[in-house]
Amino acid sequence: MPYLGSTPNASFSTRTKQDFTANGSTTAFTLSSAVASANDIEVFVGNVRQEPTDAYTVNGTTLTMSEAPETGLNFYVVFKGLEENSVVPADNTISTAKIANDAVTGAKIENNPAIAGNATVGGTLGVTGETTLTGGAKVATIKHTGGTTAMTIDSSGRILTPQRPAFHAQLISNVACSADTVTLMPLKTNGTSAPQNNSYNNLNHAGWDNTNSKFVAPVAGVYLLFARTGFYNNNSPSRFAEIKLSFNGSDAHDDLRFVGSHSDGSSYADYDGIAGSRIVQLAVGDEIQMKVRSTIAMTVMAPDTSLGGYLIG
Repeated sequence: MPYLGSTPNASFSTRTKQDFTANGSTTAFTLSSAVASANDIEVFVGNVRQEPTDAYTVNGTTLTMSEAPETGLNFYVVFKGLEENSVVPADNTISTAKIANDAVTGAKIENNPAIAGNATVGGTLGVTGETTLTGGAKVATIKHTGGTTAMTIDSSGRILTPQRPAFHAQLISNVACSADTVTLMPLKTNGTSAPQNNSYNNLNHAGWDNTNSKFVAPVAGVYLLFARTGFYNNNSPSRFAEIKLSFNGSDAHDDLRFVGSHSDGSSYADYDGIAGSRIVQLAVGDEIQMKVRSTIAMTVMAPDTSLGGYLIG
């Protein structure tokens, strides 16, 4: 026969227990709920279960003991036929499948959680206070959602950021420059730190454009840029030369140039060099190119001419 009436709510059932205080003289005690017979409860005196009808009788809510329990004895009743229904689950009974996604808020997480194994964080990771992640020799490894390692803190406290934009491009062959002519340096990088004039492009994450010999900022931030050049002149006793770091196609930024001059009072072949560095704020897509100018005709030497940089913040 099918069930008639409303479907009962899913619940957890727990037997009801009632404690009494024994004083050595009282034999009648009041139950919290009425029961039909002595067999509907279990009475314990000194943690020893008593025999129904012989050791005690029941009439509604009145429990009558045949002998008064001694003072100090553990005296309590467990109701056999009376259960309390609750929607509160028992300890260690809730599985992951029973918890909705994003249901656990920060207020429900302990202040100093210890995470064993690998922790995967999607979206923005915000850390307030101290957070300790342990995993073998590496203290912490933070990855992008695609699985690429963004930062590692090793057991010695060294912070490694392998995806930080960095590049080093060098002149592959000598370039002849006319007097008072701003000449773009055709710098190259092979994308690795292997010997090819020791060029580098951070696994192509840095934004160096070999075709146009320029750096294109892949992310906004503060960059350290450094440049150097070595040049050879045939016979001028006095000359002035400079490196210009062209910004978005403009050579007119005096704070992005490095200068050098030489005068020795004689006319013979000579070799000179210029080097310098700058900290600059770049937006995404800003372009930097290296150009050289001199008051005399000269030859810019390879591989002594290079441009490099990396994101510092």
